[in-house]
Amino acid sequence: MDITKLAELARRDKTLPLLPLKDPLNEKKASLYAELELNLATFFRSPKEERLKRYCIVLKDFLAIANETKWLYLLLLDEQQIVQFSTKWQTRSLNVLYLILQQQVNKSYFERKSEPLVHAWHIFIKYGLVEAGFTPEQIEEKYYELYA
Repeated sequence: MDITKLAELARRDKTLPLLPLKDPLNEKKASLYAELELNLATFFRSPKEERLKRYCIVLKDFLAIANETKWLYLLLLDEQQIVQFSTKWQTRSLNVLYLILQQQVNKSYFERKSEPLVHAWHIFIKYGLVEAGFTPEQIEEKYYELYA
């Protein structure tokens, strides 16, 4: 997956925020994090036939935050890393996985730190490749379909 190209498409996305903004200049970052949180919940509740689309929506949300915070370089993955994620074991509990993702995203926002967001990103990428069984090619193809 070419994360740089995916991030460029996320940067150009003009989707309206899910929650209304009272102060667009000062709420941008909070809005991006809230959108990620809401879309994560939707992803985990989505039917199997919608999962890839919903996965790509969440992927775009991670990249939008990385673009806004100037942390994109921390989310870049090379082919070797993607292969490593693909060979990891499956999680024992999707409930715990979901809670960890939520906790890490919130920690990143409230503590203004990149490390928790990167950790959540890695968990989410691994989930898509292992638990959901998506290939990098399937993810890219659907992402381009949605955002190109």
